[in-house]
Amino acid sequence: MFKHLKSFLSGFDMSYADRSPKKNATVNPQVIFFELIKLWPQIVGNHLAQHSTPLKNTYKTLTILTDHPQWAQELSFLEKKIKQQIFKTIPQLTFEIKKIKFQADNTFFKNQNHRILDTPPPCPCQKETVLKNKTTSSTDLHPFSPEYLKYKKEASNLFSDIEDEETKDLLTSIFITHKHQNKKGI
Repeated sequence: MFKHLKSFLSGFDMSYADRSPKKNATVNPQVIFFELIKLWPQIVGNHLAQHSTPLKNTYKTLTILTDHPQWAQELSFLEKKIKQQIFKTIPQLTFEIKKIKFQADNTFFKNQNHRILDTPPPCPCQKETVLKNKTTSSTDLHPFSPEYLKYKKEASNLFSDIEDEETKDLLTSIFITHKHQNKKGI
């Protein structure tokens, strides 16, 4: 009924002569893919890595997730260079990737930013509460009120040397909110 361990192990080669890793030993593809994710900033550079990440590798097609369609398009122009850099950095992927597909979805990157800031993303069940809070706080200071216009003028003087309109608008919004909250004592 029960076999002796010795009789069970006798079927295996137990020689201690060759304990070195085999040259043809295969590495788990998941481990290699996690290595690709880890080395992604080194492969494409820190700036592009902030806007993209490897998502999956199926049927010899590497899918890269980007935070905006423009980044997906830009990276698609660099597909050949990216593949060369991947193969140079991780040679095991040479025969595992034939083409690269780029997909845009900023949800992942928004969630990453929440993790970096140690603030959990808002729960979908709390959307109504968040929207209610936003509307009540935005009604405190109307965009045409004298106070708002005064803060906006201060902000435009303060940020006049910034050329990027989106950045200027964002900083103006933060400035107005900060000034208003300080005045209210929040």
